[in-house]
Amino acid sequence: NLNDLIRLLLIADDKAHVTEVQQAIVTAIKDSDDQRRAIHQLTGLLNKTDKKERIIEILPSLGGDEALKSVADLFNTSEGSTKQVAFQALVKWDGPLAAGVLFTICKNGPVSFHPEAFAGFVRQIEQSKYPSDQKLLQFRNIMPYANNKQEKLSVINALGELHTFPA
Repeated sequence: NLNDLIRLLLIADDKAHVTEVQQAIVTAIKDSDDQRRAIHQLTGLLNKTDKKERIIEILPSLGGDEALKSVADLFNTSEGSTKQVAFQALVKWDGPLAAGVLFTICKNGPVSFHPEAFAGFVRQIEQSKYPSDQKLLQFRNIMPYANNKQEKLSVINALGELHTFPA
């Protein structure tokens, strides 16, 4: 039962136990007939608990617009560990849905998050199921925000894997 798992998540003291319960919640939601409702239940708890980080860490594995909006809002409005955990969730997001938020971080800051945001953006686009032409456009958009040789090389290497026709 999802409610029981959430209750366990919020009372667990041991990090290993927290991780196990988080994995169980992800499995329960993915096996659920109504994933959207279950994700809504989790995101609704973010404003009601002081253990937000435990919930935030689950959301990248579940995906979806509501989960992404909740994590992005927490990144933009929080400080300290909550902001850091929300950022890590964006970087680790399954699929390319968070790439837009990471692009905005690369473009507008905060600067301290740029290197990981850049790498996360490139990884998410590279691993996406976007057609090569779409990936090319995404990499072309991020390239001006490459701050160093390593970031430029990561984009160039990703471009080298694309199969597009020359113009």
